[in-house]
Amino acid sequence: SWKGPVEGQSVEYIAAGDQGVYVVTSGVGNGLETLRCAPHLMRLDGECRTLADYVFDEGAFLSRVAVRDGIVYVTCYKADDKRSTLCAFDEETLVLLHTVALGGEDHAVTDLLLLPGRVLLFAEHEAMLYSLPDAKLLDVCPLPGAVFTSTQMENGTVYCTCRRALYEIKMT
Repeated sequence: SWKGPVEGQSVEYIAAGDQGVYVVTSGVGNGLETLRCAPHLMRLDGECRTLADYVFDEGAFLSRVAVRDGIVYVTCYKADDKRSTLCAFDEETLVLLHTVALGGEDHAVTDLLLLPGRVLLFAEHEAMLYSLPDAKLLDVCPLPGAVFTSTQMENGTVYCTCRRALYEIKMT
């Protein structure tokens, strides 16, 4: 088993890319009281050695990470100013390329689904579809609550769970 990549922080989410395994850390869910900490986006090799590390501001919460076409996407919520953002990083170096403001705490991302040429971000009561790599808002779909799990079929249909129900979103 691996030792945690950042002492005292839990691994919040992971994704695999061409350049390694990507993890985002947090002070939540580590078996202790919630820590106010500076979370990390890290690129690790197969032995859990750190190849690149980007440290966010203290108090940020990173909920999802995904990789596509040389870019690592991370969702970030900053409780201090109640702002949600989508951050894009270079896959190899983790240099921040750009950020996209998503809105206030009602836009804190609960799930992220990469689609061909687009990204679907789920928040408390809506799904937001953005183009990639330019991150332009294309569409918004209301939801009855938060989505924490989603997937896409080969035919393009998206399925997501909200509370106890499974929902189908037809993508065009």
